[in-house]
Amino acid sequence: MAIYHAHLKSISRADGRSATGSIAYRAGCKVVDERTGIEFDYSRKKGIEHTEIFFPLGEELSRPDLHDTSALWNEVEKRETKSNAQVARDFEFSFPHELDAEQRQQMLSMFCQWLTKNHGVVAQGCIHAPHGKDADDRNYHAHILFSTRRFEGGQFTEKTREFSKRPYDEKELEKHLAKGGEDYTKRLNGRKNATELLREAYEKIGNKCLADAGFEPTLDRRSYAERGIDKEPTVHEGAGRAMSKRGLQSDTHDKNIEIIERNKTLSELDIEIEASSALLSRLDVEYDDLRELQTQIQQQFFNNAQMQKRAEKVLDMCLRPEEFPDSALCCELVDQKQDLNRRFIKQDEIREAIAEIALDIISEEIGKIDLAVVEKHELQAFTDHLRKELGDYSKEEMMITYQTENSAAVSEKVAETSKKPEIRNDYNSPEL
Repeated sequence: MAIYHAHLKSISRADGRSATGSIAYRAGCKVVDERTGIEFDYSRKKGIEHTEIFFPLGEELSRPDLHDTSALWNEVEKRETKSNAQVARDFEFSFPHELDAEQRQQMLSMFCQWLTKNHGVVAQGCIHAPHGKDADDRNYHAHILFSTRRFEGGQFTEKTREFSKRPYDEKELEKHLAKGGEDYTKRLNGRKNATELLREAYEKIGNKCLADAGFEPTLDRRSYAERGIDKEPTVHEGAGRAMSKRGLQSDTHDKNIEIIERNKTLSELDIEIEASSALLSRLDVEYDDLRELQTQIQQQFFNNAQMQKRAEKVLDMCLRPEEFPDSALCCELVDQKQDLNRRFIKQDEIREAIAEIALDIISEEIGKIDLAVVEKHELQAFTDHLRKELGDYSKEEMMITYQTENSAAVSEKVAETSKKPEIRNDYNSPEL
């Protein structure tokens, strides 16, 4: 994952610094400051992978002499007359470690071209490679030194006031406009300051280069808090890291070690919390499944109990129809009671006769039964119960028709046949 690192700082004479000395170090070359006569020689410096000068669009050929590093930055120094003047700015950013040398140069070129076009400055970009015994092989970074004045018509002109601490100060803007200057706030594209604009450009260009190289665009300029990450940010160490590698004490390095340890502890706690949350979620799902299963079992048990009660009720209605005067089926059975007594003398044959009559009614006249009184599943339960309790009989069939409009149903005796009674297939029941 690419690490976001971008930082803007000023090169000011008030701090005892100069543009000539700064570029000599960043470009790894020898520069003599013509204003002071001081020689800066960093030609032996290691780790300089690439350096290149960029001009605003259309100004590349206006001053061919300024394509030389020493000539360019001496010209920058000559343009400033104040003893505390800001002579240059340095924007430092890290390269995603996934990029190779060619891709790093492409990213540097894209950023510098955007910078010179959007702000009209001259810039020199330098790529530093990691070097030294304990260097991190991923620590490729760029230093982009650029002028504090715009470059127009081969000359350095007005200051880039959009880089001031308060770029939207109304009084300063009105004063600048009264002198015929431009509205420099438009160059910020609505951002609160130039630093924010540069950091955003670095993120977009870096992510584009990552995507072009086939990697995930993971650069993100937002802070941990803005991204909702519960981590404490480290501080920039600068020379503190080099001091710590040499065994020297560094407050910033020690502070970062403490921050890293705290973040590690927080990360471990977050992992434990996440694992616990996942376990609770699984337990909740399993508990819900068990509750659902329990509910199904209870419902099935209830349905079975209800079905048994209904089957018993139907059987009672058949065996003792006179006790259920509101049932159309029972009325039919009562009407046939006299016929039963006439046809069957022995008491033990009454159950067989009842079974025959009930089967006749179910098989031939089920569509006429008042389902508000006796539902189909009750009849199915009754059929199953008859099969178990009464067995299968092959007596003569007596066909019965009946009415369901009222409880005083009228029955008719139809022709007798020798065919064995069958149960309708509507109920998918086994044969009796």
